[in-house]
Amino acid sequence: MKRVRRSYLLVLVAVFVVGACSTSPTGNEVFVTVNADSPAAGLKAATDWCAKYGKLPRASSSTKNDSGYIQNYDCVPRT
Repeated sequence: MKRVRRSYLLVLVAVFVVGACSTSPTGNEVFVTVNADSPAAGLKAATDWCAKYGKLPRASSSTKNDSGYIQNYDCVPRT
């Protein structure tokens, strides 16, 4: 069981790292990471991503760096 948790954690970290280096959205039906020039552009990309799963994006974190913004969103069910 401990081995499974460690593998899951490594996969999760890898997804965030790839998302941080990518210029396109990366994630799954639960969350998405976007590297964008502006918060508005990141929200648009996250909205498009989450819509594939019938969900809406909810901002969970944002970091400004030299190339723009790294934004993380949770994809939440529509209410």
